[in-house]
Amino acid sequence: MGHGLEMNQILKFGPFEVDLAVRQLTQSGQPVPLTPKVFQTLEILVRNRDRVVSKRELLTTIWPECHVEEANLTQNISVLRKALGETSCPTKYIVTFPRQGYRFIGELAPEIDLAEAAVEIAAVPPRPARRSQLRYLWAAGLLLPITVLGVSRLMRTDPPPETLGPMAAVTHLPGRAFQPVISPDGARLAFTLHQDMNGPLRIGVMDLSHASAPSMLATGEGDAFSAAWSPDGRRLAYLRAVGSGVSVALQSVDGTPEKLIEVFPQSSGVVARQLDWSPDGQFLAVSVKGAIDEPFRIELIHIAERRKTVLTTPPELSDGDFQPRFSPDGAKLAFVRQRSIGEMQPMYVPIPGGDAVAVSDSRDPCGDIDWTPDSQSVLFTPDHVGKSLLWEAPIHGRGNVTKREPAGALTDGLLQFSVSRRTGRLAMGRAETDQNIWRAALNGQHAIAGWERLVGSTGEDAYPTYSPDGRRIAFVSDRSGDSQIWIKEAGGAERQVTFGDLKPGAVSWTASGDTLVFPALRKRVLYRLPLNGSEPEAIPVGEVGSHTAVSPDGAWVFLVRRFIIMRAPASGGSPVTVTDRGGFPLRLSADGNWIYYVRHRFSSEIWRVRRADGFTERMTNRLWPGCWGCWSIDADSLVYIPIGSASGAGIEKLDLTTRETRFVGALPGRILPPLGGMLTLSPDGRSLAAVVSEPGKGDIWTGALR
Repeated sequence: MGHGLEMNQILKFGPFEVDLAVRQLTQSGQPVPLTPKVFQTLEILVRNRDRVVSKRELLTTIWPECHVEEANLTQNISVLRKALGETSCPTKYIVTFPRQGYRFIGELAPEIDLAEAAVEIAAVPPRPARRSQLRYLWAAGLLLPITVLGVSRLMRTDPPPETLGPMAAVTHLPGRAFQPVISPDGARLAFTLHQDMNGPLRIGVMDLSHASAPSMLATGEGDAFSAAWSPDGRRLAYLRAVGSGVSVALQSVDGTPEKLIEVFPQSSGVVARQLDWSPDGQFLAVSVKGAIDEPFRIELIHIAERRKTVLTTPPELSDGDFQPRFSPDGAKLAFVRQRSIGEMQPMYVPIPGGDAVAVSDSRDPCGDIDWTPDSQSVLFTPDHVGKSLLWEAPIHGRGNVTKREPAGALTDGLLQFSVSRRTGRLAMGRAETDQNIWRAALNGQHAIAGWERLVGSTGEDAYPTYSPDGRRIAFVSDRSGDSQIWIKEAGGAERQVTFGDLKPGAVSWTASGDTLVFPALRKRVLYRLPLNGSEPEAIPVGEVGSHTAVSPDGAWVFLVRRFIIMRAPASGGSPVTVTDRGGFPLRLSADGNWIYYVRHRFSSEIWRVRRADGFTERMTNRLWPGCWGCWSIDADSLVYIPIGSASGAGIEKLDLTTRETRFVGALPGRILPPLGGMLTLSPDGRSLAAVVSEPGKGDIWTGALR
């Protein structure tokens, strides 16, 4: 159920501890009396904290052998809220979703396993605690008293990673080759190529059995991507996007495409490979949406019958399930479950269906996933503290993870890879595009008058935000080796203003223009950064997501926590819920009276909520799904990239007074979400900055898994 917590674990949130072994809730060390049914209600909500738990599920779980009225559940929730101190203050732990159910939103400290602790005390010799671990715990407010348990947990160190065998670049093409997929016999390689700034994505194929140049598959109009080999290595399946429609096509290497079936009729711009072919040749697995505002799920396509069946059911408030990969024996399917942009977990599910099983406790961003040829281990590439390693996790015997480090150009960033099912041959490439920031002048009608590149580097440049006077732009770039905040000055100079192990998210300016506020994604801590050379100062508001905003009067900060918009004093304090109906990202109107947001990262709807009374209204349902940052506001208008955009994307403007919509111009090139397409309007509405996905460069490398 839920996160798979063991019965001997202790969970901590705020001043509370939940001891699952003795079924006891305590507050600051003092017991809080709960009836067994109320404690069970709390346990279910905490175990399933990544989703809304329906009323029906709660009723049938707590009272399995009898029918009870919903009023009994309502009473349980009321008693539980009172026990958690929520009768006289805003919601901090349990959110009600009308006509749906309830969700626990409290911040959990790391889970403590008492049995594991006893083993550690006996087995771990004394070693000095790593400074980076202590610094992380201190910043997150999680540094516990130095007990034997605490010391033993801090002393654990992972063995150094093994080194992967020699890898050789094989594509050598202008542009960026990515989404590698190697044929089952290891003799052929397919990949996606982004070569021209305004051109389509294409699929390349090459024979690895002898030295030959890659050739391009004749896929016809539109984008072709996410290739998958047939079991005999003679045909490819791939996704083809024309306009806003997406279909699955089949094609031999020297033939013409055959449309197999339509999938969800809008391109989301997902960069990872979202298609795989079963070893028996009967099925394709694809990551798609059932509806525009639902999470992605894995569906099986029955090739002969041209029909689909649902295989996975992701949590409601999540991005969904991605990167399906059949095991070589065809009995299981691995995938990545993405709960948020920075929280992903490798999992697998039996074929033809069943409960999903977590492969590893890793929640780091994951570049790709596949299987070892014996079907006994799942391979995946998490981006752990800025470095990608190839992890191998056995599906039997959790915890025995082997880590391998690639060499050379493959050491940094998210790695995509593919393993030959029969030979173990390995193909690798980098997932990142070359994102740069472009700027356009806008005339009086908000029409684009021309584009110029404003910020460009060999790294990723994203999250642009104008200063209140419109003369500077703050942005996030990894050009220095790790993501940091930079500022583009009015005179054109660029300077780095953050340093160290922070990994900043979206940046906000205070109204004075002399201070930045930003979340540190590695620490989930909110920071204030005066631009006078001072060090960043932590704002004690608890765990934060990747987006924040500051009210015009400087009194409040707004943050997103698990898709819930919250407000806290700018000096620090407990956040209170503004709306639990979504919120990623969020932006404030110029007067601070309205909060604009997208329901979730793959939604097409932009909403706003009035701070004064909570009145909520939808502004548009035309945002390109997956392009969650592709919109911005000024005092008079909302601009956004609409559904169906990709190569040569257009921009629309919604007048906030008349609600009229019109086309204002095209972007200078392709956008590839999630970073590509981010928009920001200058405060005076005369300038628009956008993140554009330029081809960059990148090869596919091949070698041996062992």
